[in-house]
Amino acid sequence: MWDVLSGNCNQIFKFGDPISVSRLQPENDFLYTISWDKVIRVIDLEKNIVQKSFIASKETVKEMLVTLTHIYVAGVDPIIRSFNLLTGLKTDFIGHKGWVYCLFYHEGMLFSGGDDTTVKVWNPLTGKMLEDLTSHRNGVTSIAVCNK
Repeated sequence: MWDVLSGNCNQIFKFGDPISVSRLQPENDFLYTISWDKVIRVIDLEKNIVQKSFIASKETVKEMLVTLTHIYVAGVDPIIRSFNLLTGLKTDFIGHKGWVYCLFYHEGMLFSGGDDTTVKVWNPLTGKMLEDLTSHRNGVTSIAVCNK
């Protein structure tokens, strides 16, 4: 953890495998990381401790999305998984036929894109697919939503 004003390293967290994704949640002062070992670690930045850790996937995770109530992970496994931060309940989002490259949360919906050339729209609480957008010719690596 670096102080960007001074350039000094204030804290080092060592894990057995490289970190593949990290997300900061400033509302609760937590850092969420996931490593090649498929373990999510919730780091309390105020106390400088790993508050919680758990295995999140069977395969390598390439993307992680954190909201105030959920963590969503996706990657080499075609299944997107969510973990409720309050209850611990896990939900599987089944529908992609290959790697899932990107996740995006907007106005109460979860969007995902993958190498199966689709964008899927999900109910983020139930895991139910709401839309299956199939107009792409190549894998979908990024999603942005435009409100018109």
